Amino acid sequence: MPLFTDSPLPTAWRQALNHMQSALILLDESDAPEDVAAHLDLALCRLEVAMGRSSDENSVPGLHKQIEDAFASVMEDAPLEPAATAW
Repeated sequence: MPLFTDSPLPTAWRQALNHMQSALILLDESDAPEDVAAHLDLALCRLEVAMGRSSDENSVPGLHKQIEDAFASVMEDAPLEPAATAW
C-alpha cells in the first residue's frame, strides 16, 4: 500500500511539498530556531490536508500499522518450513 496516492492536483503543489520537506530537514540539521521549523512543519501539514492527504497516513501510528501490515503479508507468503541448507 503506497503512503500517498497520486492526485490530479497541480504538480507545483507536489514540488512545493518536496521543497518544504527538504527545507525542514535542513533546518533540523542546522539547529535553526525551533519556532521556524515548527511553523514550516505546520505549513507542511496544512498543505498535505489541502492536497487531500490524511495526517493519519503520515503519523507514527499510521506508519507503524503500514509496516505491520507489510510484514503480515510477507509472513502469509512465507513457506511454513525453513529452507534446507547444504553444509
